[in-house]
Amino acid sequence: SAQTTVSTPNPAATPETPRSVRSRLRYSRPAPSEAQPRKLTFQDESPEISGPAGQPSHKLNDTPGGGPLTEALQLVPAAACNYSSNLRLEPIPADFSLAQSFCSYGYFFLAPNVWIPAPLEADEDFGVFYRPLSCPTVPHPRIHAPSADDRTRRVVHVIVQQDKAGNALIIHTRSETDLLTCHKDFIQAAVVRMLRTDLNLEAWYACHPEAAARGFGRTYRSPSVFEDMVKTITNCNVTFKNTTTMNAALCREFGADGVAFPEPSDLAAISPEDLKARGRVGYRAASIIALAQAFVAGELSEDWFHDATVPTAEVYQKIRSLKGFGPYATSNVLQLLGRYDSAIEAWDTETVRLMKEVGVRGSKPEEFYAAARQRYAKYAPYQFLAYWMELWQNYETRTGTASTRWRRATFSSSL
Repeated sequence: SAQTTVSTPNPAATPETPRSVRSRLRYSRPAPSEAQPRKLTFQDESPEISGPAGQPSHKLNDTPGGGPLTEALQLVPAAACNYSSNLRLEPIPADFSLAQSFCSYGYFFLAPNVWIPAPLEADEDFGVFYRPLSCPTVPHPRIHAPSADDRTRRVVHVIVQQDKAGNALIIHTRSETDLLTCHKDFIQAAVVRMLRTDLNLEAWYACHPEAAARGFGRTYRSPSVFEDMVKTITNCNVTFKNTTTMNAALCREFGADGVAFPEPSDLAAISPEDLKARGRVGYRAASIIALAQAFVAGELSEDWFHDATVPTAEVYQKIRSLKGFGPYATSNVLQLLGRYDSAIEAWDTETVRLMKEVGVRGSKPEEFYAAARQRYAKYAPYQFLAYWMELWQNYETRTGTASTRWRRATFSSSL
């Protein structure tokens, strides 16, 4: 295995190593030969762990008088606290870190996500994330984007934290009505997809020891392919600050209860003028509406995108044929799908900036893209992960803070 590590542009300015990287020795990774097949269980917590409605459990990661969990619970509308439950998702990979997995890609800061970091003196994995989920009230084998005939949805406010032992995720739910089994199944699929708890990183860690030491590789993605694709459209040819504004407006104006991310059926029938005015997406309105209509019509489906038997080249061509998806956007969706078996080249202006900072000289974007291609070739097929880790470290250097300690204001003002 290659032992070369990616260097940071300015090691002296690199922020302090996140605390859980040092403490992650307690999460010893099993050798590949010792790894056992994992079967997810998703059960209601026992009464001794569950706390009263609207209150955190004393056995979970919070501090007396308030902490990340208490802060997250305060984001839940009072009307949504009629029913509460604590669900347990286990086992999770021995090397899993909630903070490193969630705070690993810019979309974790886009609405309706909220990350609440742990206090500086605490392990970073004591942070929590909150988001409302629009759950379909019908049984499904896996997460999907509801069609136009599936309008019966329930907004569930979800708060996720890692338990103190590090071997399970505790999922707190708050809702106006009690959850059905199909809601819990949907929430499980959403959390697994967002945090990639089903992803085996042994091969990636073998070629990138620095990533293994940090626990980097399960980059955040949205609960659905549709949401990832819309976010990708809003991230093209614009500053990230404006991307943040667009996604907040989409949730507020078109999402269920004005808080959830809109489903395809929420956007398929609206006019481009309405989406431009209320969603503040500009020329992207036509692409977003066309995408929503394709999902509603069944021309696109979550299951097809996740079907491992479909060749990546076919997936690439399908995405590339859609309105609004050029080479960058298509490559970005491929990496969000975890399809690292092809040359993912999500190069943009940030690639140019990073290459300049590591000493590459050139006058045209293609020259910097070629340099990036060469720089990360040794990590094949994980070139994108190597690139993204170096860029992410660069962001941390620029902010002076580990990403697991970022709040939205810090991220927006610094980057």
